[in-house]
Amino acid sequence: MGYLMKRFAYKTIIGIFMSFFLFGQAITVDAPKVVLKNIEFNIVYSGNFLQKNGVSLLVNGRTISPSSITNESAHFNQISLSKSGDVSIQLVQSEQSVHQFNRKVIPGWVSILPPLIAIILAFISRSVIPSLFAAIWFGVWSLSGFSIVKLVPALLDSFYHYTLNTMIDRDHAILILFTLMLGGMVGIIYRNGGMHGIIQQLIKKADTPKKGQIAIWLFGIIIFFDDYSNTLIVGNTSRLLCDKLKISRQKLAYLVDSTSAPVATIAIITTWIGFQVGIIADALPGLDGLNESAYMLFIHSIPYSFYPFLAIVLVGLVVTSGKDFGPMVQAEERARAGIKYTPNMEELESDAGADSDELFVKPNINLRARNAVIPIAVLVFSMFYFIFTSGDGDT
Repeated sequence: MGYLMKRFAYKTIIGIFMSFFLFGQAITVDAPKVVLKNIEFNIVYSGNFLQKNGVSLLVNGRTISPSSITNESAHFNQISLSKSGDVSIQLVQSEQSVHQFNRKVIPGWVSILPPLIAIILAFISRSVIPSLFAAIWFGVWSLSGFSIVKLVPALLDSFYHYTLNTMIDRDHAILILFTLMLGGMVGIIYRNGGMHGIIQQLIKKADTPKKGQIAIWLFGIIIFFDDYSNTLIVGNTSRLLCDKLKISRQKLAYLVDSTSAPVATIAIITTWIGFQVGIIADALPGLDGLNESAYMLFIHSIPYSFYPFLAIVLVGLVVTSGKDFGPMVQAEERARAGIKYTPNMEELESDAGADSDELFVKPNINLRARNAVIPIAVLVFSMFYFIFTSGDGDT
């Protein structure tokens, strides 16, 4: 008995010693909060690794060797678990556990439920923001492994943790400020008569619904540097044109939606490029045999962007042929007859808000197209200028 106690104490001391020897500071781990069944994930341990030999990961009795290890970190990549439930993950050095944590493994199909919930609720309630938040709540709850006792805490986490962190993220804050400033510019050129001036000029050339739709399509392709800019500028500018030419709002929504994000995703210089190139750059370290830069890989991927090209071409075919399909036929017939489509009070309220007094021309203002052309031209020029000067212009 005494021998066993001494042996146990000896192993404990050795384990503590090896832990201090392996790490000069506290171990930190970067791992997903929940693991999806049969979906690969990575774990990164950070610390001062003074000894690299004998380091491994023990996952439910299965030993995994590190993909890479340095003096500061140990990477375990492409880990996959085939059973749902709780899993114990231990960092092991010389058969001694130096760090341990647990994770919940849930079926992989659960990951598609949050967006599915958002879409279904949006269709049912006709209210996007509550639907999105309900999906966020469900997603946060899934991170707890669907524990009933954590259903209400997941609601609180959705507010003060995930939503708050999203708002204070630098890139998200830039997007919000950019959208607010762009919306302010659109409001100004509405009030100063610039939008109406553009419509007066367009109406001279685009004097039929077909020509008007072609003009909107081409306008959407020209404003290619940002999808939000495209939506705000093209959508608001074209709304008055559609009303004058009796083009349905549904058709306008289709034209704007199909020439905003699709154009921005395949143009060479857009605000989307940084995001897409960043995603590619994050994936490159795990791919062998690729020596090109992330930007060049993006350029080479453009010919395979089938949806954006098909969406843009299909819009061109629709507006030039004058052919409509499905419910769009009825919407266009009502618009030509001067009948405004108002299926319910929610859409009536939304439409009334869009045509509120803030967007009408200020009294006694001359309608000049240059009042809109100059601000938009300055925006386009400054976008190109700052994208080049604030980034790595040589590449």
